[in-house]
Amino acid sequence: MLVNYQTNYRQPSFERFRFSDNAKKVVLNKINTPAKFKKFKELCEQEETGDRASRNIDIFFVRYFTDRLFTEIGHKEYMQGIFQSTNSFLKKMTKKADELQKPKQTPGHVDIVSELDKLIVDSGKCEVY
Repeated sequence: MLVNYQTNYRQPSFERFRFSDNAKKVVLNKINTPAKFKKFKELCEQEETGDRASRNIDIFFVRYFTDRLFTEIGHKEYMQGIFQSTNSFLKKMTKKADELQKPKQTPGHVDIVSELDKLIVDSGKCEVY
């Protein structure tokens, strides 16, 4: 007899937005027109491109308020505004995550990590163990 103990611990997600179960219910209730769905789908597809594909934005439900979403980005907490739509909240959180992910460079500053990667990859003399 073969028994498979593999379980799936992944949260339900729409692309790289990861929603808690209650937050997913809120989103399913709020995205109720073709126009809202189209915009939501575009936001999700944008999260799958470029540098955004390597991150996740976890969205939760605030149970003390009606239909409000909550997330934490960069050790800061953000809650959906009372009159803010679900799509505009997700778009704003994407922008916040972009700002946090963007390298902060000063003029004349060299990105050491990327330059080191170029030297290691391009040179046959360097080896990494």
